[in-house]
Formats: sequence, C-alpha cells, structure tokens
Amino acid sequence: FCRHSEITAMRANGIGFTAIVRPLLVVAGLMALAVAAINEFYAPHAAEQARAMRENRFQPLADTEILNLPYYNQQAGRVWRIVERVLDSELTGTPNTARNAVSRLAERGLLADYEQHGKPVGWAYKAGGTRRLVQLTPMGRQWCQAAFGLEPVESEIAVAALRHKSISHGVAILEAAHLLAAAGYDVDDDPQALLADDAAPWHARAEPDLAFLLQDEWWPVEVQREVSPRVVAKWAKSLELCERLALVLYHEEARKKQAAILTAARFRLPRGVIWLASLEQMERGAWTWQEITTTGS
Repeated sequence: FCRHSEITAMRANGIGFTAIVRPLLVVAGLMALAVAAINEFYAPHAAEQARAMRENRFQPLADTEILNLPYYNQQAGRVWRIVERVLDSELTGTPNTARNAVSRLAERGLLADYEQHGKPVGWAYKAGGTRRLVQLTPMGRQWCQAAFGLEPVESEIAVAALRHKSISHGVAILEAAHLLAAAGYDVDDDPQALLADDAAPWHARAEPDLAFLLQDEWWPVEVQREVSPRVVAKWAKSLELCERLALVLYHEEARKKQAAILTAARFRLPRGVIWLASLEQMERGAWTWQEITTTGS
C-alpha cells in the first residue's frame, strides 16, 4: 500500500484508516482461526499417523505380506485364510506367529475388525468357533499406498456382502469358491443367471452363487445355510433349467438334513442330478460329493 502511495490516495478520497485496515484484520483473523483449528483438530491426528507410519516403516516380512494382500483382494479379510497365505509363503512356520502378526497390525492401527452397524462381526459355519474378519483402516490404506504405490482394492468381504446381501452368506460363498478351487475345479465366482428363454430374461430364471466347470459342463452352485422343504422349489427351478445342481451346505448336519429332504422329494423334482457337500467336510480336505438323482414327476 505504500509503494505508490495508495494509503495517501485513499485518505485523500475520504476513506478512514480503520476502513482501510478492516479487510486485512478480517483476513488475518480468519487465518488465525484456521491455524488454531488445524493445530487443535488435525495436527495431533496427523502427528499420530506419521508416528505410526514411521514405526511401521520396517515391518516384519509376515506383516508386509499381510498388508500386500488387499491389492489382489485375495483372502484379505478372513484371518484364517491370511494365516494360511502367510504360511504358504514360508515367511513363518507357525500359525500363531501369523495370527500375532495380524494382532500387531491391529494394535498399530493398520487393521481393524470388520464391522456392521458399528459392531465387530465374525463368521462361523456352525455354532461356536467364530472366526475373525478384518479390514484395512484409513491409516492402513495410507501406509499401503506409501509402501506399494498402489490403491488397495475394496474389501473382499464388503464386495461379497453387497453382492449377496449378507456378510455370513457372502463369506460362505468366498469359502466355497476357495475350497472348490483348492480341489481342482475351475470356479466362476460371478456366474450368469440361468434363463429358460434367452430372449426373455425376465421370465423363469435361476441365479446361482457360483459355478464350476466339469468335463466341459458348467455346474451351478448354491451355497445354503438354512435347510427347509420350502427351498425345494428353488432347486426344482435350477434342475428344470440346467438338469444339474451342486449344493454346498455350511456343516455336515445341515447336509444330512438337506439330503433327506431331497431324497424324499426326488420323484417330484425335474429329472436331473444334485450333488451335495458341506464347508465343514470340504475344509477337512478329503471329501466327495453326495449324489441324488431326481427322476421327474
């Protein structure tokens, strides 16, 4: 304001000194408030994140392998599969060491329990023995971006839950796909709907959870938790459209109950073949399909 005598010119035009400096005082006041807000609300959080990222800069190899999983969306949320992955990579020889790595990452704020409606949720294929589900925290995402230079993909659990309307069912489908692939099947985790008429997709249809390829034929797979005679009509539609169906139940007791229901109804169902297995049985490693042949009404 002084280089070209701006103040003198403004004063000569009747503008008071207070009116001249008032905008500057307002701007200075706003800047002071912004600095105070940053120091009060943002700076402590940023400092804590910086401290945590410095501490996590030199992660043990097992920790780094775990944090690398979200880039591929592979077993990135199921702790038992994370442990399996770390053991397969030979970074550690014991499951407890791998579990401790997950806990260590959670303590450092990089991982957190997966939550629904603000509460941690787990998963189990039968009562008891709930298994832990985790996800990257915002700070964990920042650490991954800095460490690997890529944006982590969306949580596998969030994707499955959104697609299948339930965390429990979504995780069960992820498990079924993993176990089928481990058994040597070529698995499609996002199969197309089975249509009675390709030209009329709004007519009779079935929407399997998965599909696998066997001898050049795709088998629709339904992952089922609840066992009830009411769902027989759903399986009848799949048989009518495809003449084959694979059912994966959560546990062995459910498989046996479903087998009894289907056996009793086999003469009323469309002609075809139904295979049954359970996640509990498949997880043990040595398993076979139970076959039920339906004869049609």
